[in-house]
Amino acid sequence: GDGVEEAKLSDRLQEIAASGSWFVLNADRTSFFRVNYTPAQWKCLFEAISSPQTSDQAAGLSPADRQALVSDAFALVRADRLPVATALDLAVAVGKHEADLGVWDELIDDLFMLMDLYSGADFFPRFQVAVTQVCSEIRQRIDWVPEPGEPKRVATIRPRLIGLLSRAGDQKVIAKALDLFSSHVADPAGNPLNADIRQTLFKISVRYGGEEAYEQMLNIYNTSTFPEEKRNALIALGAADNESLLQRSLAMALSGEVRNQDVFYPFMAIAASVKGASFLWSTAKPQWNDLYEKFGTLTTTWPYIVSSMIGGPYTEKKLTEITEFFADGSKKLGCAQAKYNQAFEKLKSKVAQLGRDEKAVITWLDVNFP
Repeated sequence: GDGVEEAKLSDRLQEIAASGSWFVLNADRTSFFRVNYTPAQWKCLFEAISSPQTSDQAAGLSPADRQALVSDAFALVRADRLPVATALDLAVAVGKHEADLGVWDELIDDLFMLMDLYSGADFFPRFQVAVTQVCSEIRQRIDWVPEPGEPKRVATIRPRLIGLLSRAGDQKVIAKALDLFSSHVADPAGNPLNADIRQTLFKISVRYGGEEAYEQMLNIYNTSTFPEEKRNALIALGAADNESLLQRSLAMALSGEVRNQDVFYPFMAIAASVKGASFLWSTAKPQWNDLYEKFGTLTTTWPYIVSSMIGGPYTEKKLTEITEFFADGSKKLGCAQAKYNQAFEKLKSKVAQLGRDEKAVITWLDVNFP
């Protein structure tokens, strides 16, 4: 148009801002675009979100508005359009009184991404504490066992929340998971695991249960007659935090014991942690030509094997190693070329974000979680 309506909107927003009130654009998330605000407006929105909720509204903000604010904030951080401290302040505000599961659904995913990004940083143990405290309220509301009449969304949030808190080092969550797994192993029929948390509990048990839990999981994989349980066990075997156990999982994947179409599961599970990704890169890259010979024509397997190797640690050194490894053209990618390109760009983006975030997160932790 001629800009008249835009000018009127701008004037109105300035009036609202000058009064110290909040506003949201793209109300109820009806359009497909991100919204950023001034630091003063973000602060007003934090205060509104953190206020006690007497209904599904938080000081007039609908659940859709609150979910959009969380989604937009963390997306803007990844795009280098918003300081990470602003998004983390928003997470703290949500953690105080948020009742809507959709908002938590979004925040859990965003915190998971930061947990992955920061897992190799020196400040990571302090960040784990912050995540545990942010999620303390929602943790009290969601039980490990489904309750009659609970909202359907709880079933999707429950395993991800448990997984997030375990990665955050919540010892009560880890102990509970290990106890449930131990009881299940002792009497599978008498102590069945709830289907929506089975894979999460399997991974936690292998990650924190040591060699004993690994052997128990291997037995489940070898003896189970249920395809889903067998696949869950295979993925869990890649979640070990011990290099010798990771070596066993990788060797098993390449030995012929695992069907070719399932080989990418342990690869991706190993690569899910920075420690595992580093191990996978250093161990598997000398075998690249053999891997290509065996799996290179499998379009549903090879691309995921390749992308799993292009993971952390999120450092310039890793980027250089990957670039040099493929520089002479002797390492074939074949049908994985597109997946490799995506994985490499994703890695570059994470390296850049970690470089931007590190000092800011340390400062934020000093202020909020000293």
